[in-house]
Amino acid sequence: MRQESEPAEGSLFDRLMHIPENMYTFYDTNRELYRILILNTVFEPIEESPHLSQQLDNYLQFFGELIKQEKALGNVRPEADAYIAAASLFSLYFSVLMDFLRNPDISVEMALERLSVIVQQHLNGIMSAGEEK
Repeated sequence: MRQESEPAEGSLFDRLMHIPENMYTFYDTNRELYRILILNTVFEPIEESPHLSQQLDNYLQFFGELIKQEKALGNVRPEADAYIAAASLFSLYFSVLMDFLRNPDISVEMALERLSVIVQQHLNGIMSAGEEK
């Protein structure tokens, strides 16, 4: 996932959506190829695909740092764990990617809209202020 082109400014939401937008567009160039590639690599043991493991670690670290920056600005709750937040955001991205690669009727725009709604809900939270855990 390309992080170099990630915008340095903008809302947390916009910055989080930048890489998925680029990746879904990239995967759309040959969905069948990337569906097979992901199918044959994602669930391999770590030792068989160290590059993939490193790429995921880089992604989580990159977005974890972004979330830490937003924490420092007061835009993210202080008690939020940046690594867990990054991992959960990746899982949201990946769940939409699965649907996107499996269903040719889902356009890049539809996938991004779906991810947008999911990420917004995640960032806003689903529990009411008075609700206890």
